[in-house]
Amino acid sequence: MEFEAPRTRREKEVAALFAEALGVERAGMRGGFFDRGGDSVLAARLVGRIGEAPGAGMTVQEFLEEPAVEGVCRWIERPRERGGLDAAVAAG
Repeated sequence: MEFEAPRTRREKEVAALFAEALGVERAGMRGGFFDRGGDSVLAARLVGRIGEAPGAGMTVQEFLEEPAVEGVCRWIERPRERGGLDAAVAAG
């Protein structure tokens, strides 16, 4: 798979968290977390770091559904579909 660089600010932030968790220099949009050497302990830590951003809290189970930068960014950008506090705030 060819490396696809993150483009937006959010993509770059999430990719940086992936790279940090994996101990690599960079993480692309589509490289799977577990394909790059990640394990369940690193995934739990990464999910915790992702959750530090406002409105970005996710569970390990949600992360496992799409464990790539692209999937996490897509998940963060769908607050109304997720429900919870983000949806309530967005609905006004």
